[in-house]
Amino acid sequence: MQQSTYTWLLIFALAIGATLLGCAPREAAEALPPPQNAAGNATESRSVPGSSPTPSAPSSVALSPTPQKTPTPMRTATPVGTPTPVAQRLRGPQSVQPSPRYQPLPLTRDSTLDNRIRQQLGTRITSYGVVVKRLADGRGTVINPDQEFYAASVYKLFVMFEVFKQRELGLLSFDEVLTVTPPYQEFQIGDLRWPLWTEVSIRNLLEAMVTESDNVAAMMLYDKTGGRNMAQELTSIGLTHTDVNTDRLPTSAGDVAILLEMIARKQAINAAASQEMIDLLSRQKIDGGLLTLLPKETKVAHKTGSWDNASHDVGVVYAPSGAYVIAMLSDRAGELKPIAELSRLVYDYFAGTRQDPPGNLGGASRTLTPTPVRQSTPTPAPRR
Repeated sequence: MQQSTYTWLLIFALAIGATLLGCAPREAAEALPPPQNAAGNATESRSVPGSSPTPSAPSSVALSPTPQKTPTPMRTATPVGTPTPVAQRLRGPQSVQPSPRYQPLPLTRDSTLDNRIRQQLGTRITSYGVVVKRLADGRGTVINPDQEFYAASVYKLFVMFEVFKQRELGLLSFDEVLTVTPPYQEFQIGDLRWPLWTEVSIRNLLEAMVTESDNVAAMMLYDKTGGRNMAQELTSIGLTHTDVNTDRLPTSAGDVAILLEMIARKQAINAAASQEMIDLLSRQKIDGGLLTLLPKETKVAHKTGSWDNASHDVGVVYAPSGAYVIAMLSDRAGELKPIAELSRLVYDYFAGTRQDPPGNLGGASRTLTPTPVRQSTPTPAPRR
């Protein structure tokens, strides 16, 4: 009886203990850290709604490590050396006050001279623009003076004029140096006169551009003065068929003759600047047109220009009979010989007539003594 009582008490106690264990709070279990994988990273069990839960893997089974992303190798830094100079084109002044319109000497047409030139040109006359004017009396003639031609290197005459003008205004100095950069290299035909990054004075650039028709020098001076300024100046003084801001690069014999007359009459900028330009043009090393058949002592201040569609020579001839402006432009290639023959025709004609006041075309011709002529091989002018 006593042993039975002890047995029931033991069963009762075990039952109470089991009950108490079943009612224990769950916070302790939920506070356990999440299971760790083999790499020590926490894992999370997720179940799809409506599906049976996936049985947990036994704790003794090792989990596969999560693949690690291969790190991207760092780019090796390039050693810093001497920086290459930045190649930039020159910039001209924002604005330059244009000169007033020029009033050239009135032309007194000489019909005899006109007829002789026309006969000499023959069927080529439509391919030519010609202006001849003697400065003492305006005597001369014009043929197709407003016909536009590709200027070729004759445009360097306009660049020269603008450089002298901006010097007079204090916008540049002939002693100022400019750097030859790669953008200008593309304009060179033949060997580059100056190595890249060479510093060249404006004075030397001007000399090379005019006397040897250097294209690099021309483009550097064009940019230095500003094409827009140049175009405005040329239009202002009366050159209405010339445009230096287009690839067509048009000009006319009439326009070129106006600028040459300004220079020859010492009215381009001022007398001193005009004389400097005359001297510069007189040092031209490229003959083959105006100068070739003239007496060798004749002074000619001129500028040539040649291209596939252009043969030009324009200038001032200082003949014993008096100085005269002569501009001969052609849209044909290889026309330097006809230009040389026309130049001699004009020289001989003026030599046989006296200088008369405008309006009086009288005067008897005189017999000419043959004069030794220059014996030189015509040299093609550099192309633009």
